[in-house]
Parts: sequence; structure tokens; C-alpha cells
Amino acid sequence: MDGADPDAPPPVDAIHTADHLAAMSCQFCHVPFLREDASLSVDNATTGSMIDYSTTKFLSTDPLDPTSGTTDWWYPSATVREDSDGVARLFPDKLLLSTWWGDWVDPTADGPSADDTLSAMYLWKVRGIIGSAGLVATDDDGDGIAEVNTRAEILAYLTAIQGGTDVHGNPLVAGAAVLVKGGHAYYLDAGDPSGVGSFEIEGSGVKTESYHPFSIDHNVLPLDQGVTLGRTGCAECHFAFTGGADTVVFDRWILRDAFDETAESAPGAGDGAQPVYEPLRDVTGVDPF
Repeated sequence: MDGADPDAPPPVDAIHTADHLAAMSCQFCHVPFLREDASLSVDNATTGSMIDYSTTKFLSTDPLDPTSGTTDWWYPSATVREDSDGVARLFPDKLLLSTWWGDWVDPTADGPSADDTLSAMYLWKVRGIIGSAGLVATDDDGDGIAEVNTRAEILAYLTAIQGGTDVHGNPLVAGAAVLVKGGHAYYLDAGDPSGVGSFEIEGSGVKTESYHPFSIDHNVLPLDQGVTLGRTGCAECHFAFTGGADTVVFDRWILRDAFDETAESAPGAGDGAQPVYEPLRDVTGVDPF
């Protein structure tokens, strides 16, 4: 493969078939997990100052149950992108989630379109409006840190931002206030019972980002030193060899939203604001059957 280390031995294991090498980069197999903690979700919305959540909060050593077990290592997501030889292949990445308030420029009654842009607000403006409006979010998951996640909280913040001004008297938004969170954009919508509407950013054509893939090219391991793929055979990827059971590679859970819209059922209950995951096959659109 183009770009390979000239001193690397040629691949001889049975997994190195033409079909596999056409679909997966070397890194996808040989960077199976990472041991160092990493930033996985960044919340710039709740306080207007960055709240950074690590992989240890959302991922574990069990790829099919990321919230249980030890956190000595974690499994990455993946993205299809062009390799050095021009072929599109799966590459491992860390999918960083960001949550932020923004301005939906030129929204229309027809909904989101490719002509629309969601631009992030400066954090000093966010902090100003949160303080002046007395906005307070609840710690629904009981981790000691509040998070904006329920429709009621989102409604309160959006309303304050939509009609707010900064310290210089300038309107905070020129179009419509939005919250970008978990791959969705939330906005004020009088037609929705909650007062808040939303749409999925992917496929909408709207120019903005909620997920930020960071390429992973370190922690390369040889097959006999803990590589996930190939150690137990075809069942690691293919349903056909598991009797339909989830596979540890393509059904590994990938974080898509740090906190869902649920609120705690009682003070201190800690059962609200649960993380939302999707299997890798849905995240990438790659289904090896």
C-alpha cells in the first residue's frame, strides 16, 4: 500500500485479502484502541465556558457496553476517507462532539437548506446573557455538573438569546438563535408543543459542524500484541459468523450525544441526561453483512 513503511514486513495473515485491503486502511485494524484519555465531548453551552468530558465518562474496555467495565482503554470511531493511493477506506478517528449556541442566518419557512449557515456565538456573549438572564441548568445525571439538555432548558436559553443584546447593546443574533448539540440543531418553534423545534444537521445541507473527526495514526500494534481485528476471526466483523449477534468491531458503540433530553425523576436520582450511542455500522454507513 502506498505510504507503507518500507521496512514493514509484507502482510501474510489470512485477513489481508484484496477485499479487506480495499475497504479498510491499515490503521483501522492496527490501531484498535487507545490507552490515553482524550477529550470526547465539549459543552460550550451550559455556562458559556468550556466543560470538557473525557473518554473515561462515556467509553470503556467493552466496545459493546461502553458505560460498564474498566476504562484502561477505549475504542475509536471511524470515517471513510481517501487514502494516500486515492482509494476510499475506513480510518479510525476520535469523534469529538461539540455543543454550542449559534445564529441561524437566513432561516426560511421551508426549513433548513444548503443556503443556510449556523455560526457560533462568541463565548463572552454567551456568558453575558446567561448571567443577565439568570439562566440555570439542572444536573440531571447526578455527576455534579449541570448540563443544558431538556426541552424546557433549551427553550429558556433560546428565548433569552433570541431577544438578548451584548454589553454593547448589539443583538446577539441576526437571524434565529440555535443550539447545536448531538448532530441536531434546536430552534424556537411556536408550532411545537415544547416551543422548540429541531432538525438533523447531516443531510440538511446546512453549513455547520456538530461532530469533529480527529484522525488517529498512533498506537499502531502488530497482530500478536492485542490487535482487535483478526484475533478471533471473521466473527469480529461479520454477522454471518455470529448467528446474527452484534460484532465487536462494527457494532461497537459510538457516542453521538453526551446527554439526551431526559430529566432526573427525583432530586439526586441521577437517571436523566443519558448518553446516546449508535453502532459503528450506522455511523459510517459501512455494513460488512
